[in-house]
Amino acid sequence: MKYSNKVFLSLSFFFLIFYLIIGFWTLLIISQQALKQELARIQLEQQNSTLLLSTNMTSNSVTDKWMQNIVQQISIKDESKLFILDKKGNTVYSNNRELLHKNFIKRTFGKVPQDNIILISKINNEDNKKYIYGLSKIGSINYYLVTKELLYNYENIIRKASFYFRVILTSLIILFIPISWYLTRLLIRPVEMLTEVAEAISRGKIEQRFEIPETDDEVRNLTISLNQMADKLSNDIETITKEKEEQTFFASSISHEIRTPLTSILGYARLLQLEDLRDSTKEAVDYIIKEGLRLKKISEDIIKLIQLDKQQLQFKNLDSNTLETEINKFLSGIPKNFQFQVELDGATLIVDHSLLKLLYINIISNALEALSENGEILVKGKISQNRYYISFIDNGKGISEKNLEKIKTAFFTASASRSSNHLGLGLTFVQTIVSLHDGNLIITSKENIGTEVTVDFSLGGTNE
Repeated sequence: MKYSNKVFLSLSFFFLIFYLIIGFWTLLIISQQALKQELARIQLEQQNSTLLLSTNMTSNSVTDKWMQNIVQQISIKDESKLFILDKKGNTVYSNNRELLHKNFIKRTFGKVPQDNIILISKINNEDNKKYIYGLSKIGSINYYLVTKELLYNYENIIRKASFYFRVILTSLIILFIPISWYLTRLLIRPVEMLTEVAEAISRGKIEQRFEIPETDDEVRNLTISLNQMADKLSNDIETITKEKEEQTFFASSISHEIRTPLTSILGYARLLQLEDLRDSTKEAVDYIIKEGLRLKKISEDIIKLIQLDKQQLQFKNLDSNTLETEINKFLSGIPKNFQFQVELDGATLIVDHSLLKLLYINIISNALEALSENGEILVKGKISQNRYYISFIDNGKGISEKNLEKIKTAFFTASASRSSNHLGLGLTFVQTIVSLHDGNLIITSKENIGTEVTVDFSLGGTNE
């Protein structure tokens, strides 16, 4: 998930939670105030009704029928339900068809009220409506007044408050999305600008610099630091490039200067071979020619490596079957007793053909040096993740873990004496060629088991 999306969602989540907390807290206060008003109203009506009934009581020896006549003379609201209970809990009078249970007072209120005391029940849900019961003793006689009040005002206030809460929430969400996105872009834009310039520098445009904002904040400090880092990087690259050019020029000059006297030395040494020399002298002449040829090979490899970086690449389609035939032909012409097998899956590669030849010749030459008599070399190719991978596998003496880390370094050889024909430039050639093809060179090896060298190349058209 992009950082801008994270910031946007975080802001949206924060403000949504903030509104929900404030909204629920406001609804709670509104509901408590509405309930308080309803309770006060019910208590006042209960008190008035009780007082009206008490003033009409002239005797303690009243009958149920007489009590019913008295209650019918009192004006009661139509939506209110009124009940008169005797001391046993029986319903003496009801202004509706509903009758209360005999144990209603104990179940609802838990106790019988004393004189001049009004009891109010908890909220009761009946038929998806909210009711509250009021209970009081009528005067000094053993009759009780029960009123059942619908919390109409309370429910109406809660319903309206909930409606406005949802309307405001929906409006805020609709309004907040563009505002939140604008704020997110405002916060993220400096980071995006830094990223764009950083990516350009990483692509090689080291002359680009970050635009320093006028604001005095952390982004400005970061921009200044990044520009300083870019300046340092540019200077370092320039210094390294200059030093590399000087080293290349020096190596090229030395290699060219060595070739002329070296040719003369080899020529005179071959003339001496034609003379009638003593055995010790002939051995010395042979050694001069051998080491001279070795020095000439080193000189040629150095020049070839220098020219490799400057070479104009010619990428063309190459059929894997053609490559398989070439490798088979090369391996067949090697005068050494070993087994080989080449298995390349059908595909078309995009490569510089001459450089590819140099690559597999150097890898196979290294493998041959590591092989003992009757050793084996396997070359196989396959398509994976839109790339063509070629692996060169041998069962030779392998490479130690210590040397494996240095094996790609120019002039490095596992032999400290450098007495072998391996000059330490083979894998340097391979690494350079693979890099020019935007590929990777992977080497795995275990001592006394063998080595596997894998390179990869781009795929071309479909192989016919």
